[in-house]
Amino acid sequence: MSSRRRITWVVGALAAIAVATAVVAPAPGGASPTTGARTAGAPPLPTLLFDDAQATAANGAALTADEVRTCGADDRRFLGELLQGSPFDYKVPYRLGDVAEGNVAPTARDGRMWHISGTAAGAHVGAGDFPFDHPFGSDFNMDLVPDAAYAFLSQRGGAITTDPLHVELSAGQFPHLEGPAGPATGMEWDTSSAISRANLQTGYVPDAGERVLVAGRWIADCGHPPFQTEIHPVAFMARAHVDGDTTVAQAFYAPYRESQVYNADRSVANQVNDDSRFDPTPELDTEPFPVGLVMSILGLQDVGPLAGIERLASWGLIEANDESPVDWLVCAPAGTSGDVLDIRYDFAARPGVQISVAEEPGTGCARVSSELGTQVTPEPVLRECVLPWDFLNDVAGAEAGVPGLDLQNQLAAFVPPEYQYRLDLPPLVDCYDPLRGPSVSNDPPGQDVGVVDDLELPFYGRVEVAWVDAPPPSSTSSSSSSSSSSSSSSSSSSSATSTGRDTTEVAVSPATVPQGGVIQVTSSGWDPGTVVTVDLDGVVLGTVVADADGRLSASFTVPSATAPGVHDVRLVGTLAGQAVEVAAPVTVIEAPAPTATSGSLPRTGSTVLPGVLAGISLIAAGAAVVLAVRRSRSARPA
Repeated sequence: MSSRRRITWVVGALAAIAVATAVVAPAPGGASPTTGARTAGAPPLPTLLFDDAQATAANGAALTADEVRTCGADDRRFLGELLQGSPFDYKVPYRLGDVAEGNVAPTARDGRMWHISGTAAGAHVGAGDFPFDHPFGSDFNMDLVPDAAYAFLSQRGGAITTDPLHVELSAGQFPHLEGPAGPATGMEWDTSSAISRANLQTGYVPDAGERVLVAGRWIADCGHPPFQTEIHPVAFMARAHVDGDTTVAQAFYAPYRESQVYNADRSVANQVNDDSRFDPTPELDTEPFPVGLVMSILGLQDVGPLAGIERLASWGLIEANDESPVDWLVCAPAGTSGDVLDIRYDFAARPGVQISVAEEPGTGCARVSSELGTQVTPEPVLRECVLPWDFLNDVAGAEAGVPGLDLQNQLAAFVPPEYQYRLDLPPLVDCYDPLRGPSVSNDPPGQDVGVVDDLELPFYGRVEVAWVDAPPPSSTSSSSSSSSSSSSSSSSSSSATSTGRDTTEVAVSPATVPQGGVIQVTSSGWDPGTVVTVDLDGVVLGTVVADADGRLSASFTVPSATAPGVHDVRLVGTLAGQAVEVAAPVTVIEAPAPTATSGSLPRTGSTVLPGVLAGISLIAAGAAVVLAVRRSRSARPA
């Protein structure tokens, strides 16, 4: 990435504009973000950390991951006991047992989200896992050295250890690049898993030595005595690294969790918002894997509630992750300083999710808050994948600790000869496409939270934090700290203003727009990097940054309260160092009556506080003296 970072400041509105560079919503607790260096004498902070008070309160008291309570036994492993003994005498019902308050028996439904911060000791995306509880493919694996406040979470055999804490999440739940959907039926699980390991968006898999935050289910891995604790699966993860004088952090939230219970009714597997699926029913209870396996074996021989099935099939229920993570902070690198904390970010979020970023006074950090809201989690499209017997022998044998497993032959021992033909077909399992969405900027020019209407991931994005110094008042160059995303339109109107050196032009399309509609504003002839304020008859719509050629293009929403009629879309910025104002007309018509359904929401740029932009508009009156703040950014890999 080329060196750049310029911010335009207006004398007389410096404090207000400083807020605009750091805030999308007010800071939590009503605190007002401020500018300036970190509080003198304060110890340096890590580049990435949770609000420890919030995280400690959310985690609650330390617990012991007792093997019998969490797994069901201390002398046998999940699946292995089914294959090395009688499947009717199991004691370990879940591969991942929740470490939960008050439970006296193994559970995979009574856990909650735990938070932990630390340093990555190593991470990779694996290729093989137990397919029945991995519908989003094989796992990302990471060892995390916990900070002192979270060291109790690393346990083995119920005792606290100094070992790193293991962290896992199916690779398909990371943000992925856009791609085609998989077939409804017929794809092998291993192929589906390979697709989930490919085309990940860059920057979300940590490197060794980086600061990492995770939040997710705290469990004991009941497949590997002495049962170690893990965060598995992850719901929220963030990682940060230092790039020159800038801290770069990326974070995402995974929308789904594998419940580790199964139901014979395929149609309910992906109904992530229906908790009634977990209630006992007269026809068939939702059961853990061992019970489901036994019932399937009986069903192959026309016995029990699954009587008459022609092949083995497993439909694992997934559920929605709906607990918001606590606040987290991204801090400028230790040893750096300046007059103003420069904060830039770009997030993609589904409707209803709120992301706010604000400077944390006196710390050199940006506080990030995320609220998932009450929007219904989208149901992923359920597909059927095939488990060839030879592949299943390998993965089940590895999971159970049974080398050379012939699972088909072993299951045949429980099925009378006249029904064994039903074991000829390979089993079916539920699977899903990887979670995809538009990429965010790898070099955020400002502050943007874009709403993507059909996004499954609640949010993902990038935050950059660094100190900048104010140059002497004689400096004249300028730039921006806020941006809006662009969109296309079909018609336009335009006007132009001459400055003596060049001409500034503006076009607005469409020329006629309903109340609450979106207009596209394109313009040229500005000073490169200048902040251009866009308003409609004095009502500020937002700001946008002119590129290196003095051009800009952005979309804005016409306020729904705008009166029908002809209005001026006005742009205010600089050309040749002088304040310039240019306008174009747009006709606003009455909004159509609402219908039963609505179309997709465009991914639009965030708007900035009106009061702040009013301060910027002092440029138009010619009463502002422009100062430039420059900070050289070292080149970094794409």
